[in-house]
Amino acid sequence: MRIRQATSADAGAIAEVHVRSWQAAYRGLVPQDHLDGMNAAARRPAWERWLARTAWPREGTLVAEAVAALSRAGYRQAVLWVLDANVRARRFYEAAGWHDDGVVKDDDSRGFVLTEIRYRRPLD
Repeated sequence: MRIRQATSADAGAIAEVHVRSWQAAYRGLVPQDHLDGMNAAARRPAWERWLARTAWPREGTLVAEAVAALSRAGYRQAVLWVLDANVRARRFYEAAGWHDDGVVKDDDSRGFVLTEIRYRRPLD
């Protein structure tokens, strides 16, 4: 698979994938009414703004390329947050060299509580 730099013209398709992936991946982990209420058209403007200012790597897997881009930019480590109940995602990140560093937070910014675990990875 080849990953290319997205442009603002891709925002609608990315918003659709974003919504559908949340609806599939977080079923049973996030309140269903929140998932049902997600709307790609409403998310599109945010993706257009974000894509207008962000350059993504040209090819490779997205996570690997993001790690490589952070490393090239001089960062020594990276962190990300994963839902504590999302065992599949946690296994994915662990297989890619990320480690649970013991920090947990509750995010209630969506009107319900999501418990997240911070993962950390040193960069080469």
